[in-house]
Amino acid sequence: MKMKKQKILFVLLVFLILLINFVYAEILLSDGGVKYENRILQEFDKTSGFVDLIIYLKDISQAESLISNFSENEIGRVINRNISNRITAQMTEEAFFKLIQDERVESVYYNAPVQTLDRSAKNSKPLLVVGLIIFLIIVLFLIIHRKRISK
Repeated sequence: MKMKKQKILFVLLVFLILLINFVYAEILLSDGGVKYENRILQEFDKTSGFVDLIIYLKDISQAESLISNFSENEIGRVINRNISNRITAQMTEEAFFKLIQDERVESVYYNAPVQTLDRSAKNSKPLLVVGLIIFLIIVLFLIIHRKRISK
């Protein structure tokens, strides 16, 4: 009996982890071997201007050389703190597609603005969906558990 409970909990946990991954980010791979978030493409669909990106380089010493490949029309504000192998930059869609073909780049992520928890948060729908699914899984587990106890 105890072993079955552990198996059910394990399956639910694996399902939950897979679900959270599915809801939050899909990582793609460019022809140049650079990993990037699908959300970046979604952000470019929403705007004709710049999108904030986090760019992980294979070697941070290549940052200035990489940035110099882009014109002022393609790249906006750039922050390089030389603390890690990443820089942040605002880029156009054209520059982004050039970036993900560059062999000096390891991966690129959307630099999402930090949101406070308030009732007007527009992007809280995925969190609500995950929360609802977690709640339903717990209720289902409790129902199954009670039926087994009553037998």
